Amino acid sequence: MTSKYKGVLLCKTNADERKFCQLKIQFCQALYDNMVQRFPGTDFLDACQVLDTLSWPTDALERALYGEREVTKLCKQLGICHDEVAEILLDFAKFKKGFAAGPLLSKIFQMLAVYHISAAACERGFSQLHLQHTKLRNKLQVATMCSLLTISINGPPLEHWRPRKTLTRA
Repeated sequence: MTSKYKGVLLCKTNADERKFCQLKIQFCQALYDNMVQRFPGTDFLDACQVLDTLSWPTDALERALYGEREVTKLCKQLGICHDEVAEILLDFAKFKKGFAAGPLLSKIFQMLAVYHISAAACERGFSQLHLQHTKLRNKLQVATMCSLLTISINGPPLEHWRPRKTLTRA
């Protein structure tokens, strides 16, 4: 099959189509593997649920044995080193008895507070990238583009931004 694009003759062979299909399959597999790695399914959410005091059993003995396997699994999925896992389990046991969360268990709570449960934040980032990186701005340095993206994603909406507050008088 032949066609033209802007005056250039394009020729497609069966080998080209096979190679394209093979690359498409590899791309889709890599995308799938990446998504599975990033969002490991309901196991992660089930492990997080044991940190919610409302899900705890009312019986004291059941509560004492509750959730240690899930907290260990959660630590593994969050990439916490093995040395800290035992201390986190001790913090969790104290937390179940009514004490405040220890420093290592608090670290897990902080990590979960910023952990994305869906890809929506990533999609918003890509949308902002497409809005910021235009034909007129395609020669900006990476640092400048990163700053523009940071402002557009995290900054206040333009109608609420008051530049006088950020400017200093010399």
